[in-house]
Amino acid sequence: MTNLTKPIETFFSIPTAYFPKASPDGEWVACNWNTTGRFELYGIHLPTGRRHQFTDGEIPLHPESVSYLWAADSEAVLYRGAEGNSSCVYRSPIEGEKEKLFSIPEDGLLWAVNPATEMIYYRVDDTTLRWRNPATDKYGDFLEFPGLDTQIAATCTVSPDGEFVAYTSNPPQTNTAEATFVSGLTTYIARADGSDPVRVDLSDHRKRLTPVQWHPHKHKLLVERDDGNWRDGRMCGIYDVNDESVEWVADMGAVAFLHGGNAILAGAPPRSATAMIDMEGNVRDVPCSGIFLNCSGTEATVDGAGFVLQRSKEHRPYEVLYHNLQTADTTVLFGTGYEDREIGPDVFVEPTEIQFPLLNGDTAGGLLYRPSDRDRETPAVVFFHGMTTKWTRRFRPEVQLLVHQGYTVLLANCPASGWTPAEHDIFNAAGTWLRQQEDVNPNHVAAYGHSHGGYNVYMQAVLYPNTWDAFVADTGVVDLRQITLGNLRRQLGDPDDQSAEYEAMSPITHMDGEVGSPLLMIHGEEDSNADQPRIFEQVLQNKGWTRGDEYEYIEIQEMGHKSKSREKQTQCWNAIIDFLDYHFG
Repeated sequence: MTNLTKPIETFFSIPTAYFPKASPDGEWVACNWNTTGRFELYGIHLPTGRRHQFTDGEIPLHPESVSYLWAADSEAVLYRGAEGNSSCVYRSPIEGEKEKLFSIPEDGLLWAVNPATEMIYYRVDDTTLRWRNPATDKYGDFLEFPGLDTQIAATCTVSPDGEFVAYTSNPPQTNTAEATFVSGLTTYIARADGSDPVRVDLSDHRKRLTPVQWHPHKHKLLVERDDGNWRDGRMCGIYDVNDESVEWVADMGAVAFLHGGNAILAGAPPRSATAMIDMEGNVRDVPCSGIFLNCSGTEATVDGAGFVLQRSKEHRPYEVLYHNLQTADTTVLFGTGYEDREIGPDVFVEPTEIQFPLLNGDTAGGLLYRPSDRDRETPAVVFFHGMTTKWTRRFRPEVQLLVHQGYTVLLANCPASGWTPAEHDIFNAAGTWLRQQEDVNPNHVAAYGHSHGGYNVYMQAVLYPNTWDAFVADTGVVDLRQITLGNLRRQLGDPDDQSAEYEAMSPITHMDGEVGSPLLMIHGEEDSNADQPRIFEQVLQNKGWTRGDEYEYIEIQEMGHKSKSREKQTQCWNAIIDFLDYHFG
C-alpha cells in the first residue's frame, strides 16, 4: 500500500473535471476543473491543445453550483459569479479582460444564449424566466412561465435563427412540490422574447417532457421523455413543430443531433453509454462511455462529428473526454494529472458486486470495496443513500479514503421507496450480512449516511441499535414534521392530512427505547435544517447522555447542506476518521 503523508488532504485534492461544454464554433471545450485547489473554469483549444483559465476564484466552490455558457461568438464564456451578497453575470474572453454584464439573484441559473442576438436567458427564481440583452441592458420576463421546483434541472434551447425558444416548465397551476415530482413537467415553445407561449402537449401523467436541441432546419426539435424517476424510463424522439407530432426513436436518453441533423446521439439511462441513431432508425454503438451531465445539444457536440462528455469509474476520478466519431479516437482533455502528485491510480480499489439476503427471501445488491493488502479482520462501514434504487458507479474519494485507511466499505442498494419502513429493513439487512463476512471484524461495523442517508442512520440507531457498532449521521433529519421536501410529500402525502405517517417515519418518535451508540452527528452551520441534530441531541441529553464516548456533535462553520470546498471536506472527514479510529481502535 502507498504510504501517504496526509491521506485525507491527498484524497480530497485529486483533480476532477465537471460539466464540459463545446463552443459553438467547435474549436474550444470548457469545463469546471479543480487542478489548482479550487474549481475554476478552463478552456482548451482543440486544434492546438492550448489551455486558458477563465475565472480566478469568483465562481461557487461546489461544481454543481456553477452556471456558465459559451458566448454566441465562441470568444468568451459567460458565468455566474459572486460579488458580496449577490451574484453577477460575467463575460470572460479568451483574449482581453473580463467584464461584469449585469447582476442577478444569488440562485439565478443561466439557461441559454441566443445565437442571433446574443440575448441571455436565465431563471431568476422558481417562477421567472428572463431574457436580457447585454449590449442594450434591456430585459423582459416570459409572459407565461408556471415555474419549476429548485430540484428540477434547467432545460432551454434556442432555434438556430434565434426566433424561438423551447424550455421546460410545469403546466399552469401545478407549481407545487408534489406536482413537480409527479406530473406534468413539459415543454413550452415561445418567441425569443417569451411571447406567444405554446405548450407541447405530449406528456402523459407521471411523464416528463424536456427539449434538448433544435434541428438545424428549425422545424424539428429533439425531445426526451422520462417517467419522473430521473434515471429510468427514458425515450428520445423528434417533435415536428409544424404538424405537432412526435416520432419516438429509441428507449434512450437524448443527447444531441449529429451530422447536420441526419443522426441522433443518444445514451442509455441516465445517458451513461452512447449510441448513434440515423433517420432510418439504425443504431450503431459508439465506443466511448461516460455521462452527459448538464451537457446536451450543441454544447455536447463538436462540428457534428464528435462529442465531449465526462467519465468516471469507481476507481477512476472524473475526466473530460473528446471522442472523434470519424477516427474513433478518444482524448482526455482534462484529467487528474498524476505525474506531479503523491497519489496514483494504483491506490484506488475497484469494487465487486455483491448480493445480500433480505428477510422476505429476496436479495438486494451493492458495491463492496475491500482493502487490497488486508491480512486481518477489517473494520467496515455501510454507506446509506436515499430516493434511488442503487448507487451510481462513479469515483468517490471518501470511499477510497476509508479503504486506504483499512476499512471495508459496502455501498448498499435499496430496492424500496424512500421514507418507508422497507428501506430501514434493507439497510439493517446490509449491516447484518456484512458483519458475517469472514474478513470483517463483527464488532466493528459502522453505519454512515449523508442527507437522506443521514436520516437513515438515525433510523438505524433507534430501530436497530444492536446491528451496528457506531453511527455517523451526516446532515440527516430527525423530525419530518418540521421540514419541507418535495420527495417527502410525494411519498407520505400532505403533512396536514398524514401527520401519523410523518410521525411514524421520524427518528425522534422512536427515542423512548434504546438508541445506538457511539453516535457522531455532523451538520453544516448554514444548512436550512441545521436545527435537526440539535433536536436529537436535546433528547439524548434528557436521557442522561453527555458528549464524549456516547455521542459527539460537530457543527461545521460556514457550511451548508454539503461540503463545497476541499477545506470543508477535509474538516468533515478528519472528524469522521478520528471518530471511527477511536471507537474501532
